[in-house]
Amino acid sequence: MSRADVSFVAAADLLANRFVTIDKAAGTVNYTASEAVPDGILLANYATGCRAHLHMVGNHTEMPDVKMEGVAVRGVEISVGTNGAGKSFAITGTGFYAAQASVAGQIIEAYQA
Repeated sequence: MSRADVSFVAAADLLANRFVTIDKAAGTVNYTASEAVPDGILLANYATGCRAHLHMVGNHTEMPDVKMEGVAVRGVEISVGTNGAGKSFAITGTGFYAAQASVAGQIIEAYQA
């Protein structure tokens, strides 16, 4: 685990490269609700109760991978869609931008500006 990674307990079965929100009181993470602001991006798949490692929002030293639920053009800000997947900016941005164009189901690199 690098200094940029942080870990919490998975509140449910979670898939890699998806946006998550931290429940600070419980010390758990779960998918970020659609159009909400995330706390990080999962680095791998995690089963309920397992220690989940994530890339924190605000860490500008790495380009995390993001699972996209739809088409996005390069350079567009990413919003949170269904089950923590990314989508083209709609209402609430995440501060992450698509480093490449995507189609539905693709995993792309993202960067923070």
